[in-house]
Amino acid sequence: EEGSAQCGLYGHCGSKIALKHEYSYTVNGAPAYGATVGVGFEDDVLLVSMEGHPIGDGVRGTINAINVRTGDWYPLPQLATGTVEMAFTISTGHPDWIAVGVQDYGSDLEGCGSGWNVWIGKKDKTATHFLDRNGLGVNQGRLYRVVDPAGVTDMATF
Repeated sequence: EEGSAQCGLYGHCGSKIALKHEYSYTVNGAPAYGATVGVGFEDDVLLVSMEGHPIGDGVRGTINAINVRTGDWYPLPQLATGTVEMAFTISTGHPDWIAVGVQDYGSDLEGCGSGWNVWIGKKDKTATHFLDRNGLGVNQGRLYRVVDPAGVTDMATF
């Protein structure tokens, strides 16, 4: 029906499963990504990107984190700006910090071109809440926009 909002999984684009401490291993006896213990999320996490679509005067698209063990689903609007194509983990090489790369289409409604963002989050390993424990809570990190030295933010012209 025209004008009705959708809920659940719509406009699904890309997913990335991140296994607990996925970057904690060695290659030929040397750490592959910084520390050899605790690098990456504290739980198995499925990142689901949603492209969304324009409804009314806004764009609905976000990233969701799913706790693989429990099936609990968490929208992460603090990680998204506009319409999301893909979210993926990046090794920080440090057991206390996580990084999530976000590729978005931007939004014509907001005058923002497509681009790359990086969420840097600090894990609270003692937290009982899934998002805080994995550095994905609202107050656990910050989102940074990647730009070129000339200030171009649209990846189509980067």
